[in-house]
Amino acid sequence: MVLLITGGSLGHIIPALSFYRLLEAHNVKAYLLVEEVAFAREAVSSVVPEDSVSYLPFLPSPKKDIILWFRKGFFRFWDEQIESVWREVDRVIYFGSSYGLGLYLRAIKERLPFFLHEQNAVMGNWNLLFSVHARAVFYGLGEDHFPRWVRSKAVYSSNLPFDIYTSLRPSLRFSAGDRVKVLVLGGTRGAQSLNTTLPRILSELREEVEVIHISGDRWVADVKQAYAMYDVEKVNVVGHIWPVYPLIRGADVVVCRAGAMTLTEVAMAGRPAVVVPYPYARAHQRENATYFGPAVVAVNERQPLWEERLRSAIFSLVEDDLLRKNLGGQVKERLQCPSGEEILDALLQ
Repeated sequence: MVLLITGGSLGHIIPALSFYRLLEAHNVKAYLLVEEVAFAREAVSSVVPEDSVSYLPFLPSPKKDIILWFRKGFFRFWDEQIESVWREVDRVIYFGSSYGLGLYLRAIKERLPFFLHEQNAVMGNWNLLFSVHARAVFYGLGEDHFPRWVRSKAVYSSNLPFDIYTSLRPSLRFSAGDRVKVLVLGGTRGAQSLNTTLPRILSELREEVEVIHISGDRWVADVKQAYAMYDVEKVNVVGHIWPVYPLIRGADVVVCRAGAMTLTEVAMAGRPAVVVPYPYARAHQRENATYFGPAVVAVNERQPLWEERLRSAIFSLVEDDLLRKNLGGQVKERLQCPSGEEILDALLQ
């Protein structure tokens, strides 16, 4: 049985769900351990049967409480909940979770084949450490920024090796009509800079656009108030939504952060995007945007006059249908099609 462990954010969980469905489609038994992060159950329960998943309590970062993190994150992999699953495990895939160290050490101690999935264009610190003993490193975007020892065992899997969305119904849609459909995505928890900036910018296009703005749950009231203050009527503000991909596919323009999963879904849908990388996430969001090159319009919010650059980029896409089509085609071309057979060969050899 293949054990998949994931957590951190939906950006980690969605690739794990996709791997699960890929294994299921090839009659390979798999089991998920999911850290209880925001909206995890909603996403996981829509894809994975209840008897194939267990949830682990959310574990704060070691920066906040190193003793709690070590005690719960490390020794968790020797408790009864894990033991009942571990007896059948013959290989492990790690997608990112605060429980990674315990998983890694137990897998190494028992000489289980250990695999990683890296969704970003640059590797996180834990993945760099764990990659030393990994049989293979599956990756979702580019491998150019990976160390040499990682590139030698890197296997392209995409962040969605199996389409999990075909059986999921969208819970929200854009309305029919001739307006340009703009989707604003701030990630799982929302993006304060987008929430405060976009209502003013889009108010100048209020007669031309329909907006769906995913703000993060704690920002909903403030963002609704801002759009109302600017007299934007064709707008729907929601805190979060699952799945997001059908909305991306229905949009004409996407304004978003540069999370790997978000950009993967934008590329799958072939939609033009204005991307504002989160500036405090090390370098990975910046490099994710760089991977797609001129196929996305990237705006650095740490640069002077960034709001004016954001406004200019949005106006250009809203007002130029040909530009939207060109950029949508370019971003789709940047996403390679993964080989399910190569993934399974690397995993099951």
